Amino acid sequence: MTLRQLEYLIAVAQAGSFAAAATKIGVSQPTLSQQIRALEDEVGAPLLSRTSRGVVLTPAGRAFVPDANAALSSARRAMANGRRAGTAAPETLRVAAVRSLVVAVLPAVVKRWIETYPGVSIHIRECEHRRQVAEMVLADKVDLGIGPLPEAWKGAHVELGWEQLAVVLPSGDPLLHAGSRIGLDALAQRDWVLMDERNGILEPLLRACRSVGFDPTPAVRTEQIEAASRLAAAGIGPALVPINNIPEDLAGNVKMTDPPIAWKVWA
Repeated sequence: MTLRQLEYLIAVAQAGSFAAAATKIGVSQPTLSQQIRALEDEVGAPLLSRTSRGVVLTPAGRAFVPDANAALSSARRAMANGRRAGTAAPETLRVAAVRSLVVAVLPAVVKRWIETYPGVSIHIRECEHRRQVAEMVLADKVDLGIGPLPEAWKGAHVELGWEQLAVVLPSGDPLLHAGSRIGLDALAQRDWVLMDERNGILEPLLRACRSVGFDPTPAVRTEQIEAASRLAAAGIGPALVPINNIPEDLAGNVKMTDPPIAWKVWA
């Protein structure tokens, strides 16, 4: 669950329309729908319902929104407090982040930073693996690391949200329409599109597959998450990739896993 997902849910509830909410907050409607669907999957219940009067909150949504509003308010206060305390900020903020987050999360954050601190530039170091992020922070090569929390981390850290994996399948695959989620054991006999061994996404993929009794057989390996998504959509084999990195035009090729495969993201 991320603050952005909470913001999207509240925007749709207030606007009464996915299209109006997408226009208001400046994102595409498929992205908005995908993020709310992921939030509903995590909550385990639909939060919005389409009616003749527009989009309205379900009973679960009405119970959820007050705390979501409180969480957003707390985040805004934290941001304001940090800004007040950061008047002596360096001229360049050095940031290391795992690559999937650089592509999916940082663009909007960096834009907001530049607008707020026009005199402070950002230098982003992209990392294939969470270990590299921690190593850069410990070696004082960066001021801030963003990614999953390393094991036995003793330094300061702040929870930012969640990163979740989803399966990409070709459009004609019967498993796309068989239930709301998919168990990885249903894909055990297939050849897979896997990430390169240096990419940190491969580790949780292998753990998830082994937990249901198989090692995925690679049809192809790639270094890029978008390439993995498109190869999977073309029918080469299933791919398990971060949902926020899946291209918008492949939203219809996405299947959430049962159980969910997700982890917290920290700074």
